[in-house]
Amino acid sequence: MISGPLGRAPHRSQVASTTAVEQVAEDLAELRSLGADQVFWSMVGTEPDAQLHALELLLAQEER
Repeated sequence: MISGPLGRAPHRSQVASTTAVEQVAEDLAELRSLGADQVFWSMVGTEPDAQLHALELLLAQEER
């Protein structure tokens, strides 16, 4: 189990931005290479619609 923040601490308003999601996608790729098969991405304080948007962006990054 690896514990720690994903991304480079974007401002709260950037959580669903493409840049923040790209950072998380990079972190996920690195974690995958280290053998991680589960990750918890906490978006506390982020509106549900913004959370869904961020996850959609992340899925689009993963499909590339």
